[in-house]
Amino acid sequence: GAATGLGLAPRQLAKVIGIAKAYTTRVGNGPMPTEFAPALADRFRRQAGEFGATTGRPRRCGWLDLVLLRHAVRVNGIQEVCLTKLDVLRGFRSLKIATAYRRGRRTLRTPPLDAREWNDCRPVYRSMKGWSEPVTGARAWKELPAAARDYVEGIEESIGAPIRILSLGPGRESTFPMPKVRSTGKGIAARRR
Repeated sequence: GAATGLGLAPRQLAKVIGIAKAYTTRVGNGPMPTEFAPALADRFRRQAGEFGATTGRPRRCGWLDLVLLRHAVRVNGIQEVCLTKLDVLRGFRSLKIATAYRRGRRTLRTPPLDAREWNDCRPVYRSMKGWSEPVTGARAWKELPAAARDYVEGIEESIGAPIRILSLGPGRESTFPMPKVRSTGKGIAARRR
């Protein structure tokens, strides 16, 4: 949008930082494979404050969809990610991340090209341990619960861009830079120090 909307030449963009929530939201109709069941969606929406800023319309909410996030990273040339609203996931015994879709016998790691195929896609989930400790007071990576760190690392390992900024709430003090990760040589993030 910066190149087309502001008239900047793409080569003038030195760094592309993508901003993503720690879960998935959507406004309006259309496919959303990871959408919560209605009862969970209502509870989560209130907890997360997922209502349109202007209209007040409730946003659709669901588990994090890595298929879409990987696609966004790839097509937008995202080099780093700012992950927001991790604090909202507190209190879940377990969390799910969609790593792929199943369509019939096929496993898809990229979104379907034909819009008609979306209705047949079912998410393939990776379950991760949740956490009950509050994270909003954390000001550094080491201060997060181990399960929250594992969740962030699980996302980072899968999206093709490092998570360099983490946001744990609406205040500026709740956002901090992430330490860089050592490479294991296998394309999977090593534990952060």
